[in-house]
Amino acid sequence: MKALLFILLSVVSFGGLAKYNLSGVWVGVFSYEQTDGMPPESFTLVLKENKNFLTGMITEPNEGANSDSGVFVADVSGFVSNKTVIFTKQYQAGQSRNHSVTYELTIESPGFLVGSWKINNKRGGRAALMALSGPFLYEELLAQ
Repeated sequence: MKALLFILLSVVSFGGLAKYNLSGVWVGVFSYEQTDGMPPESFTLVLKENKNFLTGMITEPNEGANSDSGVFVADVSGFVSNKTVIFTKQYQAGQSRNHSVTYELTIESPGFLVGSWKINNKRGGRAALMALSGPFLYEELLAQ
């Protein structure tokens, strides 16, 4: 997990980024600003972009002692503007996590998003995502 976080957070900025459709499957990791002994957590995001608006779903492993299921599920809505990606993750009802989280990310290179997250503009930390699939990956390969 720490190795994935290091790799994702170490991506070098990519100049001259063209507009890519961010639809696809992403894997991500988020860490806490003030750890309080809390390790980084991983998640999977299935994202759909339509005219710069984002919708999707996140699943995160639920490994807590009082785990009511094997995963947390959250709905995603947001937008992309130039190299900025902003979305809100709202955990679905009936789970021990029931709050919303706002992510503000930057497209560092095709298939890599890096930035931060916050709950109610207070508690937060860093986040990084890497695309596993999506139309922009094929466009990038064809352009080489």
